[in-house]
Amino acid sequence: MKKIKQQKKALRRSKSNYSITLDSIAQMQTNRDFKNIINLQSIILKKFFNDYRVLTVLGKANQENGNIDQAIHFLNLSLRINPNYIIALNNLGNIYNYIGKFDEAISLFLRAIKNSPTSNILYLNLGNSYWGQEDYNSAVEHYNKSLSIDPTNFDVNLNLANSYFKMHHTSKAMEHIIISLRLRPDLINVWKQFGYICSHTVFEKFDQNIADKINLLLDQCTNYSLTISKSLFGKLKKHLQINEFLSLKKENYNVENIIDICFYLNKTYFPKLLSNLIITDIDFFILCQNLREFILLNCGKFKENKDVLNIIQSIAKQCHINEYIFNINDKEKIIFNKLKNLSISEINRGRFISELELYVLSSYEYLDYLHNYVEDLDKIDTSKILSKIFKNSLKEKEMQSQFLSTKILDNTVSQAVSSMYEENPYPRWEVESISQDNLTMRQFANYKKLISHDFDCTDKIIKVLVAGCGTGQQIVSLSGLFKNSLIDAIDISAASLAYAKRKVEELKLDNINFSKTDILDLQSFNKKYDYIECSGVLHHMEDPEKGFEILVNSLNSNGIIKVGLYSSIARSTINKAREFIKNKNIKFSIENLRDFRTNVIEKEPIYKEFDKLLNYADFYSTSNCRDLLFHIQEKQYNLKDIKKLIDKFNMKFAGFDFNNQYTHQYFKNSFPQQYSEYNLNNWEKYEQENIDTFLGMYNFFLIK
Repeated sequence: MKKIKQQKKALRRSKSNYSITLDSIAQMQTNRDFKNIINLQSIILKKFFNDYRVLTVLGKANQENGNIDQAIHFLNLSLRINPNYIIALNNLGNIYNYIGKFDEAISLFLRAIKNSPTSNILYLNLGNSYWGQEDYNSAVEHYNKSLSIDPTNFDVNLNLANSYFKMHHTSKAMEHIIISLRLRPDLINVWKQFGYICSHTVFEKFDQNIADKINLLLDQCTNYSLTISKSLFGKLKKHLQINEFLSLKKENYNVENIIDICFYLNKTYFPKLLSNLIITDIDFFILCQNLREFILLNCGKFKENKDVLNIIQSIAKQCHINEYIFNINDKEKIIFNKLKNLSISEINRGRFISELELYVLSSYEYLDYLHNYVEDLDKIDTSKILSKIFKNSLKEKEMQSQFLSTKILDNTVSQAVSSMYEENPYPRWEVESISQDNLTMRQFANYKKLISHDFDCTDKIIKVLVAGCGTGQQIVSLSGLFKNSLIDAIDISAASLAYAKRKVEELKLDNINFSKTDILDLQSFNKKYDYIECSGVLHHMEDPEKGFEILVNSLNSNGIIKVGLYSSIARSTINKAREFIKNKNIKFSIENLRDFRTNVIEKEPIYKEFDKLLNYADFYSTSNCRDLLFHIQEKQYNLKDIKKLIDKFNMKFAGFDFNNQYTHQYFKNSFPQQYSEYNLNNWEKYEQENIDTFLGMYNFFLIK
């Protein structure tokens, strides 16, 4: 205690002896040494209490340190002394934009522009104010004024792209997002927005320039692209030759047209889509299945063709990702077993079969017997993809042992669900981008348009819980969301945790702690969290309400929780299919799953009512489809149920989270006189008329 008092006394002495000059203040600002400015604030004020420039600096320093009220105070003092000081007007306007007081911000920026009509930054910030008011026409007007002064400004081009997109002017949005990519190709979020704009842009024909950029998109943020995958496949259908092959019946395949289609496919982003992303387009799914079969049956005729080799390599990777969900007919089984026996015989003699045959085999099953030959595979350039698959698998098995010794699950349902995910970790994914958003809680709330609340705006460490982390997708996206965060990731499946941990280590993320823990045992952590994410988990528990109660009790006051629950309305087709499976006594196995899917795809008479399943992304891989149709425990909700749950635990509904950026606008158009995106009664009416709104699930935010 005595030592602390001495330190404080020494600090006061150093402050009193500190030589404060305008130059020293300017230097600290240039160096962004805002914490030191705050430390010396009282001395600076005493010496320069009447200097509007110094007061503006103090405003900026407090803003950077999260002291918003103090920042506003100092900037207002500055403007009392000099009402036309551009920097103070601009800084205060930006703060008002930040806290959602857009009318005040607009007034300040207009004052500043009157005195500085050639400032591109002022027009940019004024455009941001109109954007905040959802007045996109006015936003575009002022962004364009800014652009006329400086056409190379990255922020202006990106904001124009987003504004035009909101206005459904997709061609203009595409124009500016491509400029943004040229200016800042290093930013993941720009690539994501390009992908989203691209997915909503109608192309009259295949655009090679756009295709090249999609290839780059897939290099950087493949997993995000899952949300736009259908559109990306749809764009390929604009390619004349490829569209022709899609309509070609399997019985009309021959060596020449297969070589042709592989040639054209390789000119597009198709191989990268196949290698990194589960196919969710039924036409391309059937094409790949047919290509695999034809190449297997005619292996000897393609050995020297690089285009065919590249495509079958991509199909092999696709099959690993989708866990070999393609159907296999009797003829294929015979030829495959012959080729497999040949390969084993050759390996026993110390030789490998051809690369083409190797990839054909790996497109039908996981080649466990090649584990001991990983180093040999590394020597074959094109086989490195197989080598990587084997190495990853072995690493996951090693990691699983870290989670097997943890507490045994007490709940019977939890045990059964755990066993299911041990067999089929859900979902498999390949590449994930790490967005460095670095947000405070208040910035996050503004970004997600959460209902008004007094969120913390400092850069303190934010404690995050991912309850039911699965294979780790949520973790990765959350790792860079907040400025400073520590993440606890829990799950009841060791296999899923191993998959997630391997991915996290690959991406060199160091703020995540994994634990095999049931939500029911979360109290043992004895922790409170600022943000909790639990999406697609509670509805698989025996007592979801109990799980929800535990999560609420683990949330700090003023904390945010994101919950994902299945909609009974949106899942009506799934419910029919599950009832059909139950009545037919179809037990889960990969063979039964394939048979069911094949009957749906081929539109067998009694399966026609399940056509809508083709629209579900989960339909296109084994673990996903098992989760969709064969899950052992599932409870579904409607919005009345959710409202009761929210009210029972005294939580505040803060808004839905949609992948489709247009949904809020559609909802708004349905209730022009009484619009509120936080009105669950209106959302209930809207869902009754638009039953696919929550096709994935209800993803919503609550505040404690």
